[in-house]
Amino acid sequence: MRKTSLLTLLSALLLGAALFCPARQATAADAKPFATVSFSGYDALMSDADYIGKLGDNAELPKFLESTLQAQLQGKSLEGLDKTRPWGMVYFPNPENATGEPNAAAFVPVTDMDKMLALLATLGQPAEEGPNGTKKIGPEAFVKQVGNWAFVSNKPEFISDMPADPLTLLGGTDKKYDVAWRLLVGNLTDEMRTAFLGQVDMFSQMFIMQAQNEASAAQFKQLVDQIKQLANELDTITVGLVINDAAGKTYVDIEVTAKPGTQTAAQMADVKKAPSEFAGFYMPEATLTANWVGTMADADIARANTQIKAMHKEFIQALGRQGLSDDQLEKAKQYAGDLVDVLTKTIAAGKTDGGVAIWLDASTAAIVAGGVVVDSKKLETTLKEIVAMGTAETPELGQFIKLDAETYEGVNLHTFTMPVPPIPNHDQVVDMVGENLEVVVGIAPTGMCIAAGRDAMTKLKAALDASKSAATTEVLPMRFSLAVTPLVQFVGKVVDDDDVKQKTAMIANVLAQAGSDNHVLVTSEPIPDGVRQRIEIEQGLLKVLGSMSKMATAMMPMP
Repeated sequence: MRKTSLLTLLSALLLGAALFCPARQATAADAKPFATVSFSGYDALMSDADYIGKLGDNAELPKFLESTLQAQLQGKSLEGLDKTRPWGMVYFPNPENATGEPNAAAFVPVTDMDKMLALLATLGQPAEEGPNGTKKIGPEAFVKQVGNWAFVSNKPEFISDMPADPLTLLGGTDKKYDVAWRLLVGNLTDEMRTAFLGQVDMFSQMFIMQAQNEASAAQFKQLVDQIKQLANELDTITVGLVINDAAGKTYVDIEVTAKPGTQTAAQMADVKKAPSEFAGFYMPEATLTANWVGTMADADIARANTQIKAMHKEFIQALGRQGLSDDQLEKAKQYAGDLVDVLTKTIAAGKTDGGVAIWLDASTAAIVAGGVVVDSKKLETTLKEIVAMGTAETPELGQFIKLDAETYEGVNLHTFTMPVPPIPNHDQVVDMVGENLEVVVGIAPTGMCIAAGRDAMTKLKAALDASKSAATTEVLPMRFSLAVTPLVQFVGKVVDDDDVKQKTAMIANVLAQAGSDNHVLVTSEPIPDGVRQRIEIEQGLLKVLGSMSKMATAMMPMP
């Protein structure tokens, strides 16, 4: 997930650099587009509006939108526009480097160019003859018809020789998505890439000079090195939106591909389905749940080790300020070192495998989580030694702790159970976790798990049972689910501010229309030469959006 976020950030930076950095190309005919935007068309937009409107009992939404548009067009319709076909926009490097800005052209499908120009004239934008067979509209826009397409640009010479079928420039995004943006990193010119990397270097030097310590500077340098690698090795980045596909799903895709034969391509090839020892910790009935499985790249391992060393150093420094005796300080350092050793070995193995489920609503607060651990036996021994030291100093803790409480499915379970102390919001806490706070720590031969909150032991055993049943089943590299309604209910339960409590109650009432289809789902999966992350919005949430559109249109008069 972190890598996908980094790729998305990088794509935005690259687009900014590409749009505003100088570029050179031998001839315009040789140029390849480095960015495209596609829109599935007017009829597709109205179909999406109809879908969302009907979900929210607002069947008049498309009619309202069309009436609003006609009002803006002074009662005219979009005469001359082909409403059935997609639109697009394409960015090319500037072959002359006259202004440092790229060449860009939008194309719109037309049935009658003269009628479109007449419509613009009635709106105060009359067309006049321009150079290279174009029509000039306003001070900077030029339009030219090629076949059944109208090309628009601020550079008349750029649209003097346009293809008869510009959809071929979109790479199929017009068929795949309702709206899509695509950055062809591989088509950036050397000058664009050099300018972008120069900006990255300048920014990184400023950050490193202001870094609070060497560890922060080293971590940031590793991040910059990865950005540079991606800038040179990525091929395409595509962000696309689909509303109501053939299966009735609505989602945003982020697709990233790498140049074949590069290190990034090899890393992406490792993002694939695989069995997970913790697949059962993905529990869709929870408010939030996730499961991940895969391998770590060498750069990720190095970055994680740098962070661990920095955190360990800061922890040891903090221990020295706690007023501990020499013996206590020495033991604490030893235990911290043992835990860091286990963590370092686990990261060095390069395997990621884990899961988590969190319940948060008006009546429940609980969590179960688990993950792979190398040398789990040493981890268990260290935890027992920490407990022994703690109970020796505070004997009353012993009555709440039960080491080796039981063994379940090969997992040693240790428990901590105590009444909820007299803390602020005591009654609210009891409502959500029960009279006793229950914590369970489990140590397995190849991992560890933990559970806390209401019915912690029951939930953990359910996760272990499900993990055993799915042990040989291949799962996606990453899957994540968030139920919006119970999360809002939880916020309304725990906040003290009456105004916020009232607003969250109103939102929860609206979200109740979504029923059980109130999830935001995120998945990562392999695609040819790359990785796709999909963010899906369940139909119930779209129903809420449709209801909100009904309320909005009800408050506005029909144009």
